[in-house]
Order: sequence, then C-alpha cells, then structure tokens
Amino acid sequence: MTVAETWSYRVGNLEPRIQIYDAGNSFSFNNGIGLTAGAVSDERIAAYRPLIEQVNEHVASACGLDLSGISVIEYRQRR
Repeated sequence: MTVAETWSYRVGNLEPRIQIYDAGNSFSFNNGIGLTAGAVSDERIAAYRPLIEQVNEHVASACGLDLSGISVIEYRQRR
C-alpha cells in the first residue's frame, strides 16, 4: 500500500504543492510549482529555485526526512 500526503503553500499568486509518497520500504518527495515556459520568463522561473530549496530544507527538518539525495529538477513545458 502506498500512502500519499499532499500539502500546498502560497508564493504570491501561486500555490506550490508538496507530495510525499510512502510505499512502506521507500518514499518519494515532490515539491513543485507549475510554471509554463513561455508564459513565464526564465528569470521568474529561476527566482523560485531558492524558495523551493528553502522549503525542502524546512520540510526535511520538521518531518525528520532525509532529503539529502533530492535535487531540484526543472521540467520545461511549452504551451
């Protein structure tokens, strides 16, 4: 059985979501902001990276999760 927990937080007018999937013997973590390249400048997309990293650090500390192997990956989607 996999248990998924989802939280959202507010950044300006955006609502990023954190999702943690616990499969019992492993877990996965996702902290994402949905920005579509082209609709949002590359500079604005890059400005959110430090925020995502700070939130990851806070969640790791507050929840006792080892996120040391987690990296920020940018998925580029075009409209």
